[in-house]
Amino acid sequence: MASSRQAYFIEPASFQMEGIYYLHEHIFGLIFGILITVLVLYRRVLLRAVGLKLNFLLEKVNTNFYLFSEQNIINNHISHSTRKNLEIAWTIIPAIILLYIAGPSFALLYSMDEIAPESFFTILIQGAQWYWNYEYYIPFISQSKISVSSYMLADLDLEIGQPRLLSVNYPIFIPRDIPVRFLVTSSDVLHSWAVPSLGIKVDAVPGRLNQIIVQPIKSGIFFGQCSEICGANHGFMPITIYCLSPLDLLNFFAETIF
Repeated sequence: MASSRQAYFIEPASFQMEGIYYLHEHIFGLIFGILITVLVLYRRVLLRAVGLKLNFLLEKVNTNFYLFSEQNIINNHISHSTRKNLEIAWTIIPAIILLYIAGPSFALLYSMDEIAPESFFTILIQGAQWYWNYEYYIPFISQSKISVSSYMLADLDLEIGQPRLLSVNYPIFIPRDIPVRFLVTSSDVLHSWAVPSLGIKVDAVPGRLNQIIVQPIKSGIFFGQCSEICGANHGFMPITIYCLSPLDLLNFFAETIF
């Protein structure tokens, strides 16, 4: 869960969120290098502009003092081959930079969207005003689906240690180290099912079924909220996920009756 005054990413809890974190670092380093290069070029251009202006003014007062040497400011004798090479360079280099960014970006997108054959744990998520409906499809436990409606807990119902506005009556339970498929839709208006620590943000669109694959890497309790302005109680649609070891999860479903 995010802490007060936190200005950076929340600690990753899934392979997908780790990918988002490293992609951000990857692109940030590249952008920082581009920024430094552009600032150096701007400095050179500005100094040349100031030097030309000062030289022009000093020539007007008939003085031989030059703050900048004109030979260092402008060169009209650039060969045609040099100009051609420069044009090729400033066309190819940005293309290489885009490819350098696209590689890990596409790998991350496909890791979230690909239907993993071992993803036998599927949860259907349906947004409503203003709560979430969850349906578990777990064929190795029972052919019948398990369905619950998850509402935010009122302040009077909170127990010690439960965060306000983030606790629900029925959280989601998912296994650790196993790909989990979430199918997201809506029954009324646009919602968005978002859990930052797992790298999840999927729009819930009426009449449309969106999918995301997530593989948690650590046990714990993860929180999220609806991140689409969906109405008066938009801020009261929290998400709570309990990530357990596969054995503990099997025991939980075997012993729990919703």
